[in-house]
Amino acid sequence: NAAEGIDTAVRVAVKQTSPNTLQYDLFFPAEVLPGIAMKAGNSLRFSLLVNDNDRNGRKTGLTLNPPGTEPYRNSRLFPELVLIR
Repeated sequence: NAAEGIDTAVRVAVKQTSPNTLQYDLFFPAEVLPGIAMKAGNSLRFSLLVNDNDRNGRKTGLTLNPPGTEPYRNSRLFPELVLIR
């Protein structure tokens, strides 16, 4: 819903769980996912792209999509996210 960056309603927490590991916790409230019935067993296609940009331009990114694809280019490639509660 945000034109740029992450929607301000989405809550993000990052913590270092080991010297080489960061854990990202994301919470998407129902209002940022219009048209999705928030009910256990329902599903939607979901992707995420995290850029590695240390202010010198994007070096690489981590995504849930297959290699060589960007999340916005082909939503049929998005993994299925199933709501559990």
